[in-house]
This record gives sequence, structure tokens and C-alpha cells, in this order.
Amino acid sequence: MVNNYMFHLYLGDNVADDSVNSLNVHGRNFSTKLNTDKSVWDEIVDKAAEFGFNSILIELADGVRYKSHPELAVEGAWEVEELKAELQRLREKGITPYPKLNFSAAHDAWFGIYSRMVSTRYYYAAAKELINEVIDIFDTPEMFNFGFDDENRWYQARYDFICYRQCELYWHDYRFFIDTIRERGVRPWVFVDPYIVDSERFLEETDKDVVISPNYYRSSIYEDNTTKQPLGNEDAMKNLASFKELPELGYEIIPFCSTYIHQFNIKQTVKYVNEDIPNDKVKAILVSALQRTVKQKKFKHFDVLNLTKFARNSLGNGEILGYRRKSDYGKKLR
Repeated sequence: MVNNYMFHLYLGDNVADDSVNSLNVHGRNFSTKLNTDKSVWDEIVDKAAEFGFNSILIELADGVRYKSHPELAVEGAWEVEELKAELQRLREKGITPYPKLNFSAAHDAWFGIYSRMVSTRYYYAAAKELINEVIDIFDTPEMFNFGFDDENRWYQARYDFICYRQCELYWHDYRFFIDTIRERGVRPWVFVDPYIVDSERFLEETDKDVVISPNYYRSSIYEDNTTKQPLGNEDAMKNLASFKELPELGYEIIPFCSTYIHQFNIKQTVKYVNEDIPNDKVKAILVSALQRTVKQKKFKHFDVLNLTKFARNSLGNGEILGYRRKSDYGKKLR
């Protein structure tokens, strides 16, 4: 059984549209102020520790006033010393923090002016400086997530500025991030998208120390009662297939699931990974509400924590997992 469960939490959240006027596919726009409410953050962290989560993946983005690039910080961003103190608090609670800076051209609005300098020498220099600083802040973590997901035209259809790499440039930059992270003795961690883009080239460019996060957000991993087929479009089915294919190819995975599209996704993924995937190739299961860390969304995060705890407790005993009543949000599960 998988014993390591990881929660994804936004510190900075400008990882989509770079426009302050138009809404992106998630119904949000670029924010010049930090949206993270520290009191909500603390509640979520405390609940995660109470429910036995081993680690948290922190979406840093522009939520930190980096010493190497302070110009990237939004108003209210945490100082480096403030972040370090919080990382120590997490460790004291038994939670290992991991960093994420998403360098996908679809999720790099946080990267400021450099998001419009993709693949230039200025871009590479700034990215390397940030990666090195974050690795130092996190005291050389085991893994560093550099994202690299959703880099295509359709995902950015509502953006003011569309940018995506392809062909040799895509793989050149992919290797750049892997090599930059590995140079510091840290394991590169990437989402499954490069494998979906070109599985053969992926195998050529990706060493076995790279950790991969396959994701599948649909309502059912198993057969639909009517069609007798798993639910999801062709791309979603490729993602689902990667759950089994990547371990068979020798890669360690951290499956990623969320309530963002459907409430039953976490239940289905936890069950599927534990029962159908060789657990020696699963480093953790990553769960997320994919919501800002603010009061208006607090119970979305609690819902994820509750459903994950419920799914873990229900493995092997045949329980049917349902959606909790709103009045149950935040209550400790027995």
C-alpha cells in the first residue's frame, strides 16, 4: 500500500493568464497581489499533518521575494526568511516540503518579463538563478518540480500572449531544466506531458532518476456502466495509460489527482494506484484542490484532505465513497 500522501498548496498562483483584464480557462486573471491567506494556509497545513500527510508540494511562483530576482514578487509576497521559517515549521510537524516552479510556457505568468523571453540567454540565466536559490532555501530537497505541463496552443487560447515550444527547442529546454536541477544533486520532477507529446523522444531524453507525475482528473478510472469504457477523451486516456506504462519502463511516479473536475477523482485514483500499479514505483500520491489558498476556497482544500483520508481508510473493505455533506467539512474523520 502507498504510504506517502502529498498535498499541493499554492503560495503564488499566477501560473496561467498574464492578463489583468481577461479571465483564463480557470476563471481567474493575473493578480498583482498575493492571494495566500496565512491563517488559511496554517489551517490546511495543520489538518494535513493531523490526517497523516507526509509532504507538501509548494507552488512558489511569484509568492516569494527572491533575493536573486525580487522584481518578480507580487505585493505581499513572503520574504525568503519568512518562507524558511515556514519550511522549518512544516518539518517539525513531520511534513517534508518540496518546491515547484512551473517553467511551462503555459504556466509562467509568474516569471514576469522572462515569460516573454522564453528560450533566450536571459531566460536561461534567470531560470538557473531561481532554481539554485530555491534549492538553497529548501536545504537541497530530494526533488524539485519544474512543471512543464499544458504547453500547447489550445490551453492558451484565451491568453493575451501565446507561446509554446516544439520540435528540437522543446526537448532542448526540457533537458536544460533536468540538467540544471540535477547539477545540484536534486532529482528533477516533471509532469507527464513530455511523455504524452512524444513517448519515444521522452525515453531518449529522460533518465530513470527523473520522477514523473501522471495525472487524470475525470470522474471514473474504471468502466462506465453504459459504454463499458473508462470516461475521458483521447488525451485523458493517454494520461491514464501512462500510470501503468511509466512504471513498466522503469520510472518512479507520483500520480496527481484532484477534485477540480470531479469529486470522485481522488477516490478512484487512490484505489487504482494502490490496487493496480506496482507500489515500489510509486513515491507518493499527490492530491490538490487546484484552488487559491484563501478563505473563500478553504473548504475546497478541506474536502480534498477529507476525501483522501476516507479513500485511504476504505481500501480493501469494499466501502462506497461518497461526497461529504457541507456540514461535515473540516471535521476529523474517525
